[in-house]
Amino acid sequence: MALALGNGGTVLANDFARERIAALQGNLDRLGLVNVSTTWGDGGNIPTAVGFDRVLVDAPCSSEDR
Repeated sequence: MALALGNGGTVLANDFARERIAALQGNLDRLGLVNVSTTWGDGGNIPTAVGFDRVLVDAPCSSEDR
């Protein structure tokens, strides 16, 4: 998504697993993407007042323990 925006706009990437955020941040740095902010926690706690244009959800598999 960040690449599709041409490194413009703003992307918020959130994950419940801290280690996945660390891996994502490494990829963002490697690609030189500066339009992504990363957060860690339950995505259900992100205030609805933030106002997103689009939302992409990668829902966990039913067999995945959390």
